[in-house]
Amino acid sequence: MRIGSKRKSESWLMLALATLSCASFCYAQSPSGCRNSTVEDAWGPTVASEARSFLGRLQGIIESGDKKQFASLIHYPLRVFDGDRKIEITSRTDFAKKYSSIITSDVRHAILGQSADCLFGNAQGMMIGSGQVWFLPDSSGKMKIITINKTAPKVDE
Repeated sequence: MRIGSKRKSESWLMLALATLSCASFCYAQSPSGCRNSTVEDAWGPTVASEARSFLGRLQGIIESGDKKQFASLIHYPLRVFDGDRKIEITSRTDFAKKYSSIITSDVRHAILGQSADCLFGNAQGMMIGSGQVWFLPDSSGKMKIITINKTAPKVDE
């Protein structure tokens, strides 16, 4: 499952958002001991390893505050949800300009607090926190962020 045409990307986004509510609140214990199914359960060990590596890179970028590096990890157009509003970010430049309003303290906290071992995954992608960030492999196999949800439920401390 890779990001392809704009239509496929939009379809994936709709599926990801449709499962967000369940993914955020369905905390059945998985065999791994995590609160949710893990990326390995959904995507297998190879993609899980790539997703965990991506998470580590993303966490390092968040710690350094490097807007340009963060922008390079996004599949454009990026969908940003802020309550009832959907904002579309169309370029790296646009993202860098809006970085501080998109990467809120809650989003930052979710990324930095996400355990690689318990990274959630389902058929729609990989989820950080309670849905603050969703990502997928693109058509070349590189992980890319597809959605940021600024108003996803806060991650438990």
